[in-house]
Amino acid sequence: MRRALIKGCLASLLAGPALAQTRQKAAPAPAAAAGKRVELGLATPLQDLLGNSPSDMQQQIADYARLGATWLRTDFWWDHIQPYRRPIYDFDKFEAIVTAAKRHGLEVLAELHGMPSFVADSGGMGFEGNRSAYIDYALATARRFRGRIRYWEIWNEPNLQDIWGSPPNAALYTRVMRDTYTALKREFPDCFIVSGGLSPAPETARDHTGAIDFVKGMYASGGKGHFDALGFHPYSWPLTPRDAVPWNGWDIMERNIRQIMVEQGDGEKKIWLTEFGAPTDGGKNAVSPEAQAEILRQAIDRVSREPWAGPIFWYSYRDKGGSRTDTENWFGLVGPRGERKPAYDLFRTTGAAGRQEKPRPQR
Repeated sequence: MRRALIKGCLASLLAGPALAQTRQKAAPAPAAAAGKRVELGLATPLQDLLGNSPSDMQQQIADYARLGATWLRTDFWWDHIQPYRRPIYDFDKFEAIVTAAKRHGLEVLAELHGMPSFVADSGGMGFEGNRSAYIDYALATARRFRGRIRYWEIWNEPNLQDIWGSPPNAALYTRVMRDTYTALKREFPDCFIVSGGLSPAPETARDHTGAIDFVKGMYASGGKGHFDALGFHPYSWPLTPRDAVPWNGWDIMERNIRQIMVEQGDGEKKIWLTEFGAPTDGGKNAVSPEAQAEILRQAIDRVSREPWAGPIFWYSYRDKGGSRTDTENWFGLVGPRGERKPAYDLFRTTGAAGRQEKPRPQR
């Protein structure tokens, strides 16, 4: 999600009195109430994970395990791995991450996205040669990490222009997803494919496609049968997951995305929450640290009660700090100096139960 949704979709909607009224209705919810075990993970951008030194990265991943996380989602940037059109791939910076994750019992969900300049300058993903290059990059990455990574996410927020690289197009994205799914499954039958986690944009505009419209477009374009789980980012802040308003990412997911899947015969397929979080500083819509913890608490409770809900990937581990006018810097469970927020302790309490058994493909 990053900043695009908040700036582009919710700013005007959150200005009215309805926000205050709905937030008053959100009573505290117990973490991991009676229901299924909830698997938690961290969605950490590659640049944040690498930190200032290799030791910083090792310490951070070790703390993920202490928190009880069972998953790590991060960027396997195409433009980092293959900056030029020739088929030469550089995986050096990813090796240490995958090794550390496996050492600490974390499954890796690898995001396959990040358009190289040679693709952007030659027609983007609308050009067949570029789509073939993407599949080659995906296969090269899967081969490099054979036996260590089984879980692959095909792009990130493809319904946003600034991330897809051109005006979002559900039919074009679906073609990329279908072809990549087919290629990966042919060579790695036991791999698990998550569709690109969608921004919870509530409507369609010039530079983004509403999440509901995009999922409908995926199914209309033959997407069924070409993903093992649907990725979604049910951001809600400053609302909570229990605030029933149509622009709440949770409401979009539960009332609309889920219903589309049922109508399409995919009722047994899970929705993976591949990004979710709330900032505690950076603007007028930021929430208090206590409210951040309550948002996480409600998310855990709701996922524990829904058989169709997959793992929750919290965005993110640590605040970037710096500017206090940019919410992007303040999504962490810990502050920029390592101070732990209330959500950190809640995550750890729930995560301890979630690590009682190793994660498995949630089909």
